[in-house]
Amino acid sequence: MARRSSRKKIPLLERARKRLGAISWPTPRRSLVAAAWIVVSVAIIGGWMRGVPSLRAAVSETARADEVRVVFLDRPAWVRDDLLALLEATAARQITGDPFDRNDLAVAREALMSTGWFESIDQVRRVRPDLVEVRSTCVTPAAVVRDDDGDHLV
Repeated sequence: MARRSSRKKIPLLERARKRLGAISWPTPRRSLVAAAWIVVSVAIIGGWMRGVPSLRAAVSETARADEVRVVFLDRPAWVRDDLLALLEATAARQITGDPFDRNDLAVAREALMSTGWFESIDQVRRVRPDLVEVRSTCVTPAAVVRDDDGDHLV
């Protein structure tokens, strides 16, 4: 005859509960909360790093303007017609149409300054994808001489 153990068999689930009950829970709980924060932070940063460039590219592609209009704010009355068209065309040739590209605005400023018609250009800013505003101070010409090379200030 088989001898029965005097110990009572405890089901596996109850043994696990007894063992887990012996663990001090504040320390593992803090560790789990810290690990959860780290995982969430990494997920947010990863999503940001992956999503922003593709979002920027999508917006750039849809917002590209075929033709950019350049407007000179507070321009003197004598800047009109051919001169105004020349200055607008000089700036517009430098503008790429990408609303996130700031380098083209700096290049447009330098191109306008090299024309000789400005004492200073305070700001070149993109108002909309198809509109650029130029805030500047024009020179005060005494005379303009026109020859084969264009207009020259005297």
